[in-house]
Amino acid sequence: MTNHSLNEEYYPAAKIVSMNTMECIRKRPGMYIGSTCQKGIEHLVKELVANTVDLFLRNKARRVKIKVTKNQIIVGDDGPGLPFLVKAPQSKYSLAHQYLTEYHNSATSDGHAPHIHLQYTGAGMVVVNALSERLVVESFQNNQKWTQIYKRGVIENSCVEKKKGKGTTFTFTPDRTIFPISDIHRESLRSSLFQCAHLFPGLEINYNREKFLSKNGLTDFICLYDFYADHTMQYTPPFSFYRETKDFLIQVAAIGQRKRKGLWLSWVNGTSTCEHGSHVNALKKALRNCKWKPTVAAIHIILKQPQFAGPVKAKLSNREIVSPIVQLLEEPLRKYLHKISKI
Repeated sequence: MTNHSLNEEYYPAAKIVSMNTMECIRKRPGMYIGSTCQKGIEHLVKELVANTVDLFLRNKARRVKIKVTKNQIIVGDDGPGLPFLVKAPQSKYSLAHQYLTEYHNSATSDGHAPHIHLQYTGAGMVVVNALSERLVVESFQNNQKWTQIYKRGVIENSCVEKKKGKGTTFTFTPDRTIFPISDIHRESLRSSLFQCAHLFPGLEINYNREKFLSKNGLTDFICLYDFYADHTMQYTPPFSFYRETKDFLIQVAAIGQRKRKGLWLSWVNGTSTCEHGSHVNALKKALRNCKWKPTVAAIHIILKQPQFAGPVKAKLSNREIVSPIVQLLEEPLRKYLHKISKI
């Protein structure tokens, strides 16, 4: 039997099915969002919030608002609006429509860097559209308001009107045929948004009736780990470091003098790196050089081209950043330790 005959036997042409982006996502949603339980719905919200964080890092947005009700979720920002005025390459549709209906194979749909993900995987707005029973997109740009309505990823209505406004709002209902429990785990989402506000100091996050806004970022965040503190000892202020270089943006905070196993917290481009990696190795080396063992130490680095040791973003493997980070941290650490030694 020839190879050609074997191919026809195991892969008959009549059984090969070609699917578009929406069909692929709806057929295997777990491949794109990891879960079809409440965590999956939270993932959809984070996809939209991450878009606003991207804009925030480019000084194009300052706040995002999330409202969760029993039947729908609303996510809105004060950014420049979606590119409805720009035509997508080799298409009669706009770039905005393309972002909402097509999956991109590059790190970002428009090539911008750095790019933020608030979870281990990220596929963009298209997954929100594909996995929503109904999605309404309202976006302002150049004194015009674009409104598009989708049902399970298929556009039902589109209109544009003259109207002043700012930003983009997504109103969606998770598809009940995909998510057995269509309600989101609100406390889990709240915790993620609270953390996000500290990873990106200055970004205002409004969640239902609460507002999260941090001026000092990780420095504020690690102080919340007071269960590690020895209240019989005199309080010392935390170490705080924030710097932007041509290669990366780095935020570091540390506090205490550990008498037992310390706590290490790390993120890369908004994603928690539970296995740490190059950025934490650099922080540990700088701390060893300065002979300090803090109780809690945290680092968040934003890179244009992060490299990870595995299919998920659990461990950073950009070894070239270790030496620059150590050099940046050693002098501020020594000054800080000298200062608190006099307290």
